[in-house]
Amino acid sequence: MAFHKSIKNVENLKKLTKRSVLSIAAQLFDPLGFVEPFLVKSKILMQDLWKAKLGWDDELPDTHAKEWKRWFENINDLASITIKRPYFTTDYIKTVQIHVFCDSSIKAYGAVLYLRSVAGPKIQVALYSNV
Repeated sequence: MAFHKSIKNVENLKKLTKRSVLSIAAQLFDPLGFVEPFLVKSKILMQDLWKAKLGWDDELPDTHAKEWKRWFENINDLASITIKRPYFTTDYIKTVQIHVFCDSSIKAYGAVLYLRSVAGPKIQVALYSNV
C-alpha cells in the first residue's frame, strides 16, 4: 500500500493564515496513523496558532510561517512511503509476538505496534498500526 496525497488549494500558501493552514493540513487523511509522525507537526503548529490568539484570516507571524513552509516542503515525501499489506508471507507460523513502543513529550505522544512471527528459521516483523 502506497500513500497518495492530493492537496488542493495550494494557492493558499501565498497568504498564510490559520484558515489556510488548517485547510491544507485537514486534507491529509491517515486513519491508521502510518504518517502521524509527519502529521503531528501540523497539529502542533495549529495549537501554537490558537495559543497566539490569531484570527482565522490574520497572516501568520514570520516564525510560524517559516515553520509551516518547512513542513509543507516535505509533503511530497509522503508519496514515497509504502507499507506492506500482508503481515506474514508464510502459512506455517510457530509463534507470534506483539511489540509495542510508545513515547511522549509535552506537545504530543505516539505509539506503534509491531507483530513478530517465527516460522521455522524465518523471522518476520510487520508494522501493525501506529496510533
